[in-house]
Amino acid sequence: MKQLLIRISGGLATAGMLTVFMATNAYAAEISNNGAGSTNTIVETQTTQTQVQQSNQQEVQTIAIVVANTGFNDTNGNTVGNGGAVGSSTGPATAEASVKVRGGSNIAVLPDPCGCPTGDNLISNNGAGSTNAIVSTTTKGTNVQQQNQQSVWTLAVVAANSGGNDTNYNTVGDGGSVHSSTGAAHARFKTKVKGGSNLLLTSSISP
Repeated sequence: MKQLLIRISGGLATAGMLTVFMATNAYAAEISNNGAGSTNTIVETQTTQTQVQQSNQQEVQTIAIVVANTGFNDTNGNTVGNGGAVGSSTGPATAEASVKVRGGSNIAVLPDPCGCPTGDNLISNNGAGSTNAIVSTTTKGTNVQQQNQQSVWTLAVVAANSGGNDTNYNTVGDGGSVHSSTGAAHARFKTKVKGGSNLLLTSSISP
């Protein structure tokens, strides 16, 4: 008497974006209580494929126009008596623009272990002179693809002005004065770009 039991189990794990889904099947096989001289064989085949595909695409376009002005003040055509004063004073002018871009991140957590659980196969209580064998084959495959694409385009116009002040055609008496003073002008533009990242973990060391 010959008895052959074939067990095939498989699992498929697919990761899309940040989630890994795992589907596995496992079945225990048993051959027992056959007569003398019987041949009893269990053939087990396990196949597991884990696939991870993640992609980030980012495009940033920025147009910044920043202008600060405390200048172009006129104090023209004034008449003051003896000891008088005419003039203009401006405070500081500061113009700042800042662009910060940070790329996306991919995090994939693979199931651990990546495969089907091994079932309990049993051949027992067969007769004298019986031939008993368990043949088990396991095939595992993992394919991981992670990609980041980032494009940053920035146009910035930054201007600061505290000048261009006029004190013309003023008439002052004896001891009089005409003056013009301006504050400091500062213009600054800053761009900071940080690329994305890819991280691949097994479930035993997941964040």
